[in-house]
Amino acid sequence: MDILKDIVLPQSAQNILLLKYLLFVTLLILLPYLGVMIGTTFFSLVHFFKGKKNNNRTHLIFAK
Repeated sequence: MDILKDIVLPQSAQNILLLKYLLFVTLLILLPYLGVMIGTTFFSLVHFFKGKKNNNRTHLIFAK
């Protein structure tokens, strides 16, 4: 374990702060993207099952 401590350099406070900002920016981009993807998937599934239930080809095409 002492060998690993010697290899790894301790991170400065500026690097840790930069990592926190990058995490914030990444989450700022990722969370809305995931929300849109989950929302459109749910919307597509609703139209797919509605098309299967009512035998409506328009809903099935819209689901695709």
